[in-house]
Amino acid sequence: MGLFGNKEEKKAQKIEDINAKFGMTELDQKDIDSLQLIQTELDKFGLSLKPDDAQKPLLAYMSILMQQNWMLMRQLDRVNQKLDKLIEK
Repeated sequence: MGLFGNKEEKKAQKIEDINAKFGMTELDQKDIDSLQLIQTELDKFGLSLKPDDAQKPLLAYMSILMQQNWMLMRQLDRVNQKLDKLIEK
């Protein structure tokens, strides 16, 4: 039971680190759950392991796409917040 809790704590910390790294500090629980699912899927494929030379270009490309996605999510969040303010008026 202690091991399960420790594993969950590590997973939660990893998600918090990703959120902070990409400036996504105001995610709601559904978004956090989705992020956890993405991280779980990446872990299944061993992408958290040290890549060999053949994998490095692919992982670099994936990293670029992921950073672009985070940027788009931040922009969409800002648009959504502005829309919410307009609706409140």
